[in-house]
Amino acid sequence: MIRIVIAEDQEFLLGIIGSLLNLEDDMEVVGQSSERKEILTLVEKLQPDICLMDTVMHSKEGFSEELRTAGCKLLILSTFPEKGYFEKIINMDVRGYLPKDSSSEEFVSSIRLILDGGRIYSPELMEGNQDGALEEAAPSPAGLDTPQRKQNGKTIESVRGYFSAFKDKMKLPAG
Repeated sequence: MIRIVIAEDQEFLLGIIGSLLNLEDDMEVVGQSSERKEILTLVEKLQPDICLMDTVMHSKEGFSEELRTAGCKLLILSTFPEKGYFEKIINMDVRGYLPKDSSSEEFVSSIRLILDGGRIYSPELMEGNQDGALEEAAPSPAGLDTPQRKQNGKTIESVRGYFSAFKDKMKLPAG
């Protein structure tokens, strides 16, 4: 059984991701938190195989090393690529870097790959980091494409995708 701890600052995503992973026969979410300070305690106490963590919660220096010391592999989840972040996670020996809107199949297969000794880094998140700079989109009229608005839209799409996956896995009728 693959033991998982999830660290996500958006509580509704925390619950949805946990529920989806718990539907897998070989996976068990043993701990969840939306508070960064609780994660290391959970990892030390529960001894998971892997921790799925939001980039915001991962930002503390030395956190990856503390998780590795506890025997836990790390998969980082992000809403958007951040300038220089891909290089930072490579240097920290993070095993995976995926968008939050990845399908449940991508999460599950990535977790299994990482536990088999592999690594997985989304091209979508690496794209802006290859030359050290992110491409910036031109702003739309009236500031409609502010970073906060884009993140909120992406989060809503992630939740819709998770609900669809959850419905499919539970074999529930549509509607």
